[in-house]
Amino acid sequence: MSGDGKTPPGSLGPPRPVEKHTPESVRRLLDQGLPDRAVEVLRLLLVESPEERVLLLLLAEAEQALEAARRTHSRRHAPPVGEPFGMLDFEELPEAYGVDECELLVRDPFHLFAYWEVTEHGLHVARGHLGDEAREAKLVLRLFIVGPSRETRDHPLEHHRGRRYWPTPRPGIQLRAACGLVAPSGLFAPIAHSSTVRVPPAEPAPSDAGALRWMEVAPPASDGREREPIRIVRRDIPPSEHVERTPSTPSVSEPSPSPTSPWRWRPGSGG
Repeated sequence: MSGDGKTPPGSLGPPRPVEKHTPESVRRLLDQGLPDRAVEVLRLLLVESPEERVLLLLLAEAEQALEAARRTHSRRHAPPVGEPFGMLDFEELPEAYGVDECELLVRDPFHLFAYWEVTEHGLHVARGHLGDEAREAKLVLRLFIVGPSRETRDHPLEHHRGRRYWPTPRPGIQLRAACGLVAPSGLFAPIAHSSTVRVPPAEPAPSDAGALRWMEVAPPASDGREREPIRIVRRDIPPSEHVERTPSTPSVSEPSPSPTSPWRWRPGSGG
């Protein structure tokens, strides 16, 4: 027995009274911003008193508060509207990727766009191929003209990585490029190669490149004001009926003199 004569030895003391929840205690949970706890307590109380009107009203209020809290949490942690989750980041693209690469793009028949990057490892391997001439070797972008002539043209590179435009050797050819070191003797040690690109021609093909087929089409009914399908009147016109029309000798069947190009005429422009 203990000193008070009531608690037996080794006892942890009298058990704590079980907390009794009431509508007032549930109201305090809602005021404290704990709607999830309030819903849990109310559902337990309704097991004993399923028809208690006060408890039912409190449950509806607690469930509304819980749903509002969930919507607020979702808005705060949702990704920005219009951006796929995890696709975009907050950093600029790097200037270099630490790999040896070289690539060509064709802008038009007269201009090429090239970008390149060479690493120290690539330069070390290229110097090993040049041997004693490696000390005087220069970094260049070499253009290879694919074809029977097999011409090459070198463009000096001031930096190990970069991008710039160069003129094409001539229109209508196929090209590929390589970044590498060129020795004074002309020995070339490539580091990175590009894919082959085709430069488009600068003018139409000659008329004798293939058989021509002539046809007659009807003039547009709206004089170019609307987009219309092409209406073919005759196909495979004999060469004896071919007529070259020039501005000095307009045909009788020509449409009205109003310009038909959308760049020269617009509705309301006065013709």
